Amino acid sequence: AIILEFLLLPPGEALVRQFGFARDDTDRPYIEGGTSTILQQSPFTFDAWSKHRSNPSRYISTTVGLLGSSTVLKRLQAPLFFLNIVSATVLFYDTYFVPTGLPNLSLPALPFTISSSALGLLLVFRVTNANNRFVLARGIWGDILNVSRDLAQQASLWAPMHEDFMDFVRWMPERRTTYSTALRDKIQNMGLAEQERLLMEANISRLINNMGACENVLATPIPVGYTKHTTRFLFLWLTLLPLALQG
Repeated sequence: AIILEFLLLPPGEALVRQFGFARDDTDRPYIEGGTSTILQQSPFTFDAWSKHRSNPSRYISTTVGLLGSSTVLKRLQAPLFFLNIVSATVLFYDTYFVPTGLPNLSLPALPFTISSSALGLLLVFRVTNANNRFVLARGIWGDILNVSRDLAQQASLWAPMHEDFMDFVRWMPERRTTYSTALRDKIQNMGLAEQERLLMEANISRLINNMGACENVLATPIPVGYTKHTTRFLFLWLTLLPLALQG
């Protein structure tokens, strides 16, 4: 495990890539507003699904990719290194110091057995909430795309001049975040009929609701106190676990 930690360092990662034991993720961007450790999930295509479901090559590429392509291991490198050092220290102490007469450092396994169920429930609840937030955000974004396509189709059908339609289509993706005022002004300047304008404004209202839902997802994370206590509980449990296993 400690050797794996060193392979995750930049020199070790470069060595792994030289031998071809890493996926090429250079074309995948990182998430916006964060550090260069979390890659964006690329949208799947038919070719991507075919590669994702291929057997048995997907198991080989996924396993080999842990060494040079896993961003999860990079983010967990510091705590994993600490836990590995604690485990190695407990083993070294029990092997070389306890036979000399020093006291045996161990803990009973019963508290860990009892607390493991509570820890599992906390982790499952956290993962479930994270997945629900992702599904909710993905659904909102999908509705934004559908409304945008609907607006573009309406503009193509009802705009009196082709130039007005092209200007609206070019302008809409760049100004979507300016909400109702700018979009509605643009629609009113196109010279549409009253019923057509009302139908397009209904889609504008849907966009506003979706933008508000996106802001709600961004501004309301999983309760911070819950995530902090779960992280502390898990880290303390894993830190003391080698003593229980040794006992």
